[in-house]
Amino acid sequence: MTPSPRNHASGAGAAESRGEEGPGPTATLPTLVGINAVASALGVTERHIRRLVDERRIPFVRIGYFVRFDPVDVARWVRAHRFDPGDRSVEPGNRSGRARPEGGRQRTKGENNRDPGGPAMGGGNR
Repeated sequence: MTPSPRNHASGAGAAESRGEEGPGPTATLPTLVGINAVASALGVTERHIRRLVDERRIPFVRIGYFVRFDPVDVARWVRAHRFDPGDRSVEPGNRSGRARPEGGRQRTKGENNRDPGGPAMGGGNR
């Protein structure tokens, strides 16, 4: 007696044989890349990418212990953080991302909380 071939419903070709479309893994899931690929593409170190992940400053996916990136999300993130040469709203060295006041200058560390006419500058009533 020879065994006859069986058509299993759970087989890979079962949905195709019935004319149905299966949930193809490449059609629904993005291709994710690792830290080394993102670091290489951006021209930075892997350590810098890990710091961005720790600070939640770059979009990422955590799969258990592993950190992966969707290249489409990373490209969108790069475009969102791009500054044009003529854009004066954020100047180099201004890490807060806030624009400086018009005509204002960056204060030095000692000037931050002092009133120019107050006691710290020799003005005011004593």
